[in-house]
Amino acid sequence: MARGHNEFAASHPAAVQQLYLMSERVVAYTPTLTIGLMAGYYDQQIQPNWRDNPKTYWEVIDRTTGMVVKPADWTVDEASQSVQLSAAIPFHEYTVSFLADMLWDPTEMYNHLTNNWGDKPHDIPFDVRDPAARDFIQSYLKQWLKANPEIDVVRFTTFFYHFTLVFDQHAREKFVDWLGYGGTVSVAALKAFEQIKGYRLRPEDFVDAGFYNSTFRPPTQRYLDYIDFVQRFVTDQAKIWSPWSTARIKKR
Repeated sequence: MARGHNEFAASHPAAVQQLYLMSERVVAYTPTLTIGLMAGYYDQQIQPNWRDNPKTYWEVIDRTTGMVVKPADWTVDEASQSVQLSAAIPFHEYTVSFLADMLWDPTEMYNHLTNNWGDKPHDIPFDVRDPAARDFIQSYLKQWLKANPEIDVVRFTTFFYHFTLVFDQHAREKFVDWLGYGGTVSVAALKAFEQIKGYRLRPEDFVDAGFYNSTFRPPTQRYLDYIDFVQRFVTDQAKIWSPWSTARIKKR
C-alpha cells in the first residue's frame, strides 16, 4: 500500500520513508578530514536527505572520545556527498550520523535482485505520517475496496512501515533487523516525538554506534520511548482504517 505508487512518491519527496544511517569510521591524520556518506551503502536504495538542515538533524561524533563535534566545525558538500571537518584531532576516529531517504522499498528490492526483474521500476516507499501520503493511501484503500467486492479479508503487511533492511555498495544485505524501528524516522516524527514526550531525540539514539538498536542489545529508555511513540501512532491509524476493510465481513 505504501509503495508501488511512484508517481505520488516522486511528486512528494518529503513523504518518502527515511532512516538514520552512520557513515564508515574514518581516522583523522590532520585537522581537516573528509567523510564520505555513501561509502558502504547502495546508492540505488538510499540517498542522504539534503532537504532538511543537516546542522539540525545530523551529528558528527568523535568515536575515540564519544564527544559530539560542534556543527560550526563541519560543513556538508552535497556534490561529493561528504562532510568536511575543520578541527579534527589527529588519530581520532570520526563518524557522521545522517538522515537518508529510502529510494527503493527493501522487500521489493530483495525480490527484484533475487529474481532478476531487470528494468522493472523500483518501488519507492512513502510514510503515512506525511499528511499527503496519509490522504493518498486512505483514498486508494477506499477505492480498492469498492473495486474488489469479492475480497473478504484485507491483511495489512508492512502497511505503514518496514523492518530495517539496508544493502551495501554491492547490493548485498548490509544489516537486517526484522523487528527494527529504523525505517519509521522522519523530521515530522522527530518533531511529534518531542512534542509528545517532552524531549528531543538525537541521531545517536537510532544509529547506536553502528549497532542500530539490534534486538540483541538492551534498549535505552529513550529508544523504548520511541517504540512506544511509534506503536501508539500505528495503532491510532489502524483504528481509523481497519473498519473499512472489516465492514463487509460483518455484512456476510
